[in-house]
Amino acid sequence: MLGPIAHPGARLVPIKTEEASAQATAELTWSLDFDDVYWLIQNVRPAVDDRGLHLRTSADGSTFDSGASDYAYTGGRFSGAGGGSVASGAAAQIVLYAFGGAGSGQGNASGEQGAHLIHVWRPSDPHYTQINWTGGYRNASGVSIAVAGSGWRASSAAVRGLRLSYDSGDISEGRLFGWGVLPL
Repeated sequence: MLGPIAHPGARLVPIKTEEASAQATAELTWSLDFDDVYWLIQNVRPAVDDRGLHLRTSADGSTFDSGASDYAYTGGRFSGAGGGSVASGAAAQIVLYAFGGAGSGQGNASGEQGAHLIHVWRPSDPHYTQINWTGGYRNASGVSIAVAGSGWRASSAAVRGLRLSYDSGDISEGRLFGWGVLPL
């Protein structure tokens, strides 16, 4: 984890551990004023084949922003067959992956899980909160895909929560771990 490295002497505090199973969303919410928040997602898999993974934020920990221009983001995907990118200056969610048309989304078969690390920079500051992610998954054809990107809220506010969902269908399974870095 980068928090203690970037902030020598800071404390990494567990926020939540979740075993996701047959649910529409997974949420990580907090009330402390963290310098940074990390969300580690392991072995996540959609219930429906060929899906994209999306992220939304909340300023109060209960209402998640979903307006048509609440977010901006840019991301890339890479595989042995090539790569692709996506960007939006006005979106209803941050698209973590599955851009590039049919077949680029995550598969739902056994062994087609994904793993990701999401980093929220200075969520306690009322600003255009920056979110970065990196990870990988196997698509519906079983091809390994690496992803990375950066996004932000399009309005200034402290962030108190994250919501993860697929573009269609439930989260079939996954383990999610959240940590916050307390200020020095």
